[in-house]
Amino acid sequence: MSLFLHVRAGDYRFLIAADRVREVWRNAGTPAAAAEARAVDCRALFDAAPAEGGPHPVQVLVAGTDDVDTLLAVDDVVGMERLEQTDFRPFPAAGGGAAAALFDAVTTRLVGGLPLPRWSGASLP
Repeated sequence: MSLFLHVRAGDYRFLIAADRVREVWRNAGTPAAAAEARAVDCRALFDAAPAEGGPHPVQVLVAGTDDVDTLLAVDDVVGMERLEQTDFRPFPAAGGGAAAALFDAVTTRLVGGLPLPRWSGASLP
């Protein structure tokens, strides 16, 4: 059993392995601890409408698989999810575009009524 942070950006939701999450900030500017991290605006990534009222209210610092941390700007932390490895199947590569490089799996059972992709830990160039 593993824990995952369930986050939302616009209408999109995804999971981040909790053991990769270094820190989470609400309503903060760019934290000093994230100065060297690659920043990813998840609304832009998913081509979602801009957030009303300015910047994203939540930033998640995630340890990257290439030793470079990633700072994900999201709209909300929905909660924590407990899932087994058997609750995932590989992320579909066909038609996935940039998402196929960033997500490695998708849940086989619904989480909050949706199948959710799992962040791979890969960083954007």
